[in-house]
Amino acid sequence: SLDARTVKLEGEQFVELLDQFSEVDELMVEGSEISSLEMQSRDRLKLLRVSPMSKIQTVNLVDQPRLRTSLQMLSAPDQLRIENVPGLVGLSVEGPWPEASKIVGLRDLEWFTGGGAELEDKIADQVLQCTHLHRLTFAYPSITPQTLRKVGQLEELVSLALPGTPANDELVGSWENINDLWEANFDDTDVGAETIIWLTRMSSLRRVSLNRIHLDQSVIQALTALRQICELHLEHAQIPNDALAFLLQKGHLEVMNLTGWKFDEELMETLESHGSRLSHLIVRDGELDSKIFRRLIDRKSTRLNSSHTVISYAVF
Repeated sequence: SLDARTVKLEGEQFVELLDQFSEVDELMVEGSEISSLEMQSRDRLKLLRVSPMSKIQTVNLVDQPRLRTSLQMLSAPDQLRIENVPGLVGLSVEGPWPEASKIVGLRDLEWFTGGGAELEDKIADQVLQCTHLHRLTFAYPSITPQTLRKVGQLEELVSLALPGTPANDELVGSWENINDLWEANFDDTDVGAETIIWLTRMSSLRRVSLNRIHLDQSVIQALTALRQICELHLEHAQIPNDALAFLLQKGHLEVMNLTGWKFDEELMETLESHGSRLSHLIVRDGELDSKIFRRLIDRKSTRLNSSHTVISYAVF
């Protein structure tokens, strides 16, 4: 094995390193400066550990039946080709999915993050064939309800993030094999009361994001039953103060995202009277007047996060 993590590989030096140490079967590298990750028909390498890659431009892994690895890309590459790498256990692209991409021959994938208009059914189908997925994020993709229905086959899921997908109550209701989620994200979807009721049945659930979903009375009533969670995101999805008071009083909420809410006197009284468990309140800059801001930060038990935050496809 070769541990090259103390050497900062740049550009195409990863390929040069492989050529130089062709007999190595285990390789550990620092990936922050790598622009090209290419391996074709190299049977000897069994294990590749590479740290998150922020400057990656080309990924080309082909015919690596013995290789075990995971890839985290902090920006989207221009080209992404992964063929016959059954031992790939994790794949994350934090940016719009590249147009020039091909993924086939996956098997052992345990976590996946991707999104954007170029993430289509042909990619999602390959990912969803991996039945041991624990964490799955499809964010604002171009996938059909028929493909999304296959999510229900993933019995081992603990984290599911599907913002901007065709998810709705009928589709979610078909997922009979998903019973043990720890976190769920349905931002910008058409889910309603039935999906929220489905979530209330999961005793392990701790984090839920429902930013910008449509609120009606049935949805609001269902939300009050989410008492097992400790983190709830309702950006631009303001619920009545009595429902909020019930959630805060009867539930276990410690973190809430209230971006886009109208902070009037009644809401402030609700937070002050029932929000003793809240430790972290998320509100974006410019939405609070100085008096409200002062009242919030004066609550010594609550940390106010009012900064502009760039949220990646990882979502949570």
